[in-house]
Amino acid sequence: MRRLFAAVLLILALAQPATAQSSLFLSREAEARIGAEEHPKVLAQFGGALAGPQADYLRELGSRLAAHSERPDGPWTFTLLNTDVINAFALPGGYVYITRGIMALAADEAELAGIVGHEMGHVVARHSAQRFDRQLGAQIGSVAAEILGQVFLGVRGGGQIAGLAGQAYIAGFSREQELEADTYGVRYLRAAGYDTAAMGSFLARMGEWDRLEAAIAGRRAGDDQFSWFSTHPRTPERVQAAVAAAGGSQAGDRAREAHIRRIDGMVWGDDTDEGVIRGRTFLHPVLRFRFDVPEGFRLVNGTRAVTATHSGGGQIIFDAGQIRGDAPPDQYLTRGWATNARLTGLETLDVGGMPAAVARTRLSTRQGPMDLLLVAVRHAPGRYWRFQLASAPQRTASFLPGFRATLGSFRVLSAAEAGAIRPLRVRAHRVRPGETVARLARAMPVERAEERFRVMNALGPDEPVQAGQWVKLIAE
Repeated sequence: MRRLFAAVLLILALAQPATAQSSLFLSREAEARIGAEEHPKVLAQFGGALAGPQADYLRELGSRLAAHSERPDGPWTFTLLNTDVINAFALPGGYVYITRGIMALAADEAELAGIVGHEMGHVVARHSAQRFDRQLGAQIGSVAAEILGQVFLGVRGGGQIAGLAGQAYIAGFSREQELEADTYGVRYLRAAGYDTAAMGSFLARMGEWDRLEAAIAGRRAGDDQFSWFSTHPRTPERVQAAVAAAGGSQAGDRAREAHIRRIDGMVWGDDTDEGVIRGRTFLHPVLRFRFDVPEGFRLVNGTRAVTATHSGGGQIIFDAGQIRGDAPPDQYLTRGWATNARLTGLETLDVGGMPAAVARTRLSTRQGPMDLLLVAVRHAPGRYWRFQLASAPQRTASFLPGFRATLGSFRVLSAAEAGAIRPLRVRAHRVRPGETVARLARAMPVERAEERFRVMNALGPDEPVQAGQWVKLIAE
C-alpha cells in the first residue's frame, strides 16, 4: 500500500471558507516557497502526478491560457492528479491541479479550459495565499486527524500532523472569490478564442452529475463535501455575472472532438495499482485482497488508507502497518500500534484465515467522545492489515454488526481473481450509423450507464447521438 492520509483529510478536514476581505501578509517569494513545499504533499495525498499524453494536454492548455493571463511569464505548474475525485484546486506560487476525474467529465476543451482558467484566477487574485495566511498556526479539527495522531502514531495532540496544507488544498473559497476567479477564467477563455458559454455549460453538467451521484449513493444532492460543487460555490447567476464582468459573452471554439480524442485511454475510476472500488467492495489486485463495507457506507480510496464513511457519523478506516521483527497481532496492537490508548476487551480472532486481534478504546476529540474499535490482521512476519471503526458512543452498537460483516468479508484473492481486475478507461468513439444512446450505454460496466453517458457527453434526456459524432465511453 502506498496510501495514508488523503481520504481521511479529503472527507473530514475541509476548512471554513476564507473571505475576500481577509488580510494578506504573504510576499510573492513566500507564496512561491509555500507552493514548492506543499506540492510534494499534494502529489502524495492525491495519487501522484500523471505523466503521458493527458498530462501533456493539460500543460499545453495551461500554457495557452497563461499567455493571456496577468502572469504570462509565470511561474506556472500544471499537474494532472491520478485520482477520480472530480475536483480542481490551486496553491500559491502558480500551482494548478486538475484531477483526471474532472478532465474526463468535461465535455470539450472549452469546458476544461474554463476549469483551468478559473483555478489560475484564484492564483492571480491571490486567494490561495489569503487562505494560507489566515490558516497559519491553525490546527486540524477533524475526528480523523485526532485518531491518526492518538492511535496510528502513538502521540497526543496528533491532530496537528496534517499540517496547514491538509485544510487548504481543496477547501471552499467564498462566493465573492469564486466570482472573481470566474471573471479571470472567462477573460482567459475570450483571449484564447474559446466559447465563454463553456463556463455555464460545465456548471450545469456538474449539477446533473452531482444529482446522479447522489441518487446512486443514497444521499442528497450537494451533500458530498469533497466534490467540486462543495468546494466551488457557484450559481448560474454568478457565472453570468462573471461573463458580463469579463466583457460579455463570446462565441468561440469548443474543440469537442479534439478533447475526446486526447483523453482516449485515460483511467476512469480507480487505478488498479492502488486498488479499485466496485460498489461497496474494495479490491486490490496487486496486494491481492478484498473486503466489503456495510450498506450506507461510501468507500473512498485515499493515498495510503481506504475509508468508508456513513452519513450517520460512522467511519471504517483500512490501512497497513509493520514493525521490525515480528509479533502476534495482540502484541502488535498493544505495543506497536496503539501504545498510548487505554484498550479494553482485547481478544484474538481469525480474519480471512489469518491471525488477528481486536480491542476497543474511547477518545476525547473536539467533536466529543468517540469509540474506536481496532483490528490488526497479521498477513506476513511483522506486517499487518489494520481496520478501525470510529463512531459516536451512542451509535457504536448500531454499526457493530456491519463492521463484523466487513471483517468476515476480508479474504485473499487468487492469482486468477487478481488478474481479472482491470481498470476502466475513457474510450473515444465515433458513432456509427444505427448506433443509439441505449446501445452504446449498455456496453459500459457502470451503474446507471445511460444517465452517465448522457451527462458526460452533454446530451439532453431525449437527445439522440448522430452518426459521425465523437462520444466518450467507459470501457475496459
